[in-house]
Amino acid sequence: MPGVLLKLLLAGWLLWTATALAQEGFQVIPLGVAGGLEEDNLSAYLAGPLDRPVFVALDGGTLRVGVRRALAAGSVTLPTEEGGGEQIFLNKRIAAYLISHAHLDHVAGLVINATDDTPKPILATAGVWADLQNHLFNWRIWPNFADEGPPPRLAKYHQQILTPGQVISIADTGMTVEAWPLSHSHGYASTAFLLNYQGHYLLYCGDSGPDVVEKEGRLAALWQRIAPLIRENRLRGILIESAYPSDRPDHLLFGHLTPRHLLAELAVLGREVSLQGVQVIITHVKPGSDGLVAMQNRILAELQEGNSFGVNFHMARQGERLILAHQ
Repeated sequence: MPGVLLKLLLAGWLLWTATALAQEGFQVIPLGVAGGLEEDNLSAYLAGPLDRPVFVALDGGTLRVGVRRALAAGSVTLPTEEGGGEQIFLNKRIAAYLISHAHLDHVAGLVINATDDTPKPILATAGVWADLQNHLFNWRIWPNFADEGPPPRLAKYHQQILTPGQVISIADTGMTVEAWPLSHSHGYASTAFLLNYQGHYLLYCGDSGPDVVEKEGRLAALWQRIAPLIRENRLRGILIESAYPSDRPDHLLFGHLTPRHLLAELAVLGREVSLQGVQVIITHVKPGSDGLVAMQNRILAELQEGNSFGVNFHMARQGERLILAHQ
């Protein structure tokens, strides 16, 4: 009997350990994945801890429709204490917005849904916030729902400025964020967000051109930042764009990546640390003449063909639930 009891205790401990490890990481819900044209499927990703029902929105191109499709797929559930649909989810489950840059395909859903949203912070660099204030929340394109900028200020959204390289706590989430600048063509800056939850990291990259074209070395600096996290098995995943197929000429990239350029950038990172098993989620694909899915499949095939690193590539699909957890 003591032996049986010991085995039961050991089995229980192993089950608890496996469950605990499975909860060490992030869940990501793509609300919108296209890099343009499909106005109901534009760049926006929910990210949050596995063990807490709270998210931040990484960009806000499409929100309501994305939540509606995630609900239909069973990827998310509504708060049990209230009825209603996707607006309840947006109000109760999204604690903050992290905006990489102010291009319309990254902010349209945020702006349109501001009227029914609940108060929360928008975290962005000073340059991105200046664009939001001067060109969107300005009482000409849209009312000023922020607590800074042209009066009257409706103060729905609290302006929280991110300084590159500085770690900032995200209220009510248990997460922190660290912003890193990216080059999005012609001197225009985009942003990468490095989320941290209890020592587990997730990297989301807004739009970015390759260093060989942009000539600013910003991706190289970002790779230097995350290489130790990969080496220590603390990076749970990378969300990064590949907007066009590899035959797109460099002068027509407009601050975007292709499979050819993304593989070259990963080779730079791979010189610092082994990429075997690293989870890379592909975002921001621009639909071609055959539609979004056909272009996504083409880009994923090009990435897989050149994948000499052992990276796990996954093409983001609207409404799915991705588990990026401790391996």
